Amino acid sequence: MVKSHTPTQISAVYKKHVLLNAKMTIYNDWLMPEQYLLPDNEIQHSKNNLGLCDISQISKIEISGPNIHQILTTISSKAVCNIGEIIDLNIKNNNQPIKIFWCQLSIDKALIISWYNTNELISLLNNYLKPQTNLINMTFGYTALSLIGPLNTQLLSKLTDINLNANLFTSKNCRTVKLAEIYTILLNFNLKSLSNYILLVETSYGEYLWNTLISLGNEFNIKPLGYSGYNLLNKEIL
Repeated sequence: MVKSHTPTQISAVYKKHVLLNAKMTIYNDWLMPEQYLLPDNEIQHSKNNLGLCDISQISKIEISGPNIHQILTTISSKAVCNIGEIIDLNIKNNNQPIKIFWCQLSIDKALIISWYNTNELISLLNNYLKPQTNLINMTFGYTALSLIGPLNTQLLSKLTDINLNANLFTSKNCRTVKLAEIYTILLNFNLKSLSNYILLVETSYGEYLWNTLISLGNEFNIKPLGYSGYNLLNKEIL
């Protein structure tokens, strides 16, 4: 007899997905929206206008301490990541490469994000820890939203005073900003020619940020994007 798998987590935006009649499915033990409409239609809309996807199930691991640069160079001896930069790395799991993204938030703090299973990733990262460094699982502490499409910078500019000009805040860059009056970790994660921002906020503010983006985004024809379409758009980084 095969036992059905029961998800153990839902995001702060779960009720919104239900109200939107999203088809739900399980990703990494999270019950997440697979699609709202046909994925092909959602993808096309995001490419031409603006799509908003809840990606809260991604692994989010905070590394802090005076020696975090040693962790980075242990993972990859030639790796260099300046404050405000994002680099992609591979760590090995039984000789299989696992892709992670190292986001250098300050001189002594970095955020690692990955589409790999959180518990297994933490187990792998523990092998790289150095004295006076700390690892904190923030996967459940942050809501993660992805804002995809050519109009996303225009929408975000309504919510922050930070200059998001592409020449100043380029792809694979990160910073902490005040967005809609709440502190947000903003990751610029362009996908080839398609503009994409990942926004991380404390879980208690997740629904508020979703509502704010949808409300102000109506001017830019924003639509929710299911994870099925998101996977296809992001296949080169997953």
